[in-house]
Amino acid sequence: MSLSFKEHVDRYHTRMEELRGIVDRNGTLKAQSDRYPHYRIVLTRSTSPGVVWQVTSFDGREPTGHRDYDRLDGGSPMQNALAEFMSADMRIL
Repeated sequence: MSLSFKEHVDRYHTRMEELRGIVDRNGTLKAQSDRYPHYRIVLTRSTSPGVVWQVTSFDGREPTGHRDYDRLDGGSPMQNALAEFMSADMRIL
């Protein structure tokens, strides 16, 4: 049986609250891909002017790139740093 649209929205909001809580407690958020275990992402506060959040990608222990975000959540996916952690195959560490 598939979930209703409201159930999907409720799950999304619950997950976002959970992720915001982790960031509030730890000041950072880390996740690893279940599909590609060598791939990890880390959310931190940015040191760049005008940018609030940064998500850095890692292949093993080597950083492979980063994306800058002006919001932790809310707004469009292009503004929303937590959106990268919403994938079903990303496991929070």
